[in-house]
Amino acid sequence: MANVHNREDLTTRRIRVFQGRYGKEALDLACHAAFPLTLTSDLLYCLRENFVPEYRWYRVPDVLLSGLCEPAGYDLYEMEGKTRDRLLRLLCEKFKEQRLKELANFMSQYITNRLQGEENNRAFVFGEFPQWTALAYLSSDAQEAIAAIKQELQKLTASTDSKQRIRWAALVESYADLLSEKNFQPLLL
Repeated sequence: MANVHNREDLTTRRIRVFQGRYGKEALDLACHAAFPLTLTSDLLYCLRENFVPEYRWYRVPDVLLSGLCEPAGYDLYEMEGKTRDRLLRLLCEKFKEQRLKELANFMSQYITNRLQGEENNRAFVFGEFPQWTALAYLSSDAQEAIAAIKQELQKLTASTDSKQRIRWAALVESYADLLSEKNFQPLLL
């Protein structure tokens, strides 16, 4: 029990230190960055441009290179589950729950557009492992979009080894949080 309490303290401290160092704009962007399960620089720039375009461009590297994100591959980042959950709760407080649906719709469009793009651009846009960025949470209301995206992703993930699939499952399981409570589901599972 004490471990859980210390972990929550670490999360609070991590976010407070981040905001103290980078400011409110960076914290707002970090809240949006908590929605996808994984991030690339391209995805985070697109999130900034679509949701908080008035914020300066250099907030993107502030978020990616801070202690909030950890590298998971070439130009691929992820957040620790409790930090991510806390940021999503802050997002709902500031921008209301409607923002979650807007982010889900954005992710659906983002993934669809990138999957339809040129083969050479997929690695640049999605990072070293395209399927990781596609581990997005989408609203269960978006069944048609989910079905179309899943079909395309099956082609990308067909050759994935079992070790990688286990890592995906662990990642998604660690993120059973606010999004699950709000009836969002991970795209690849």
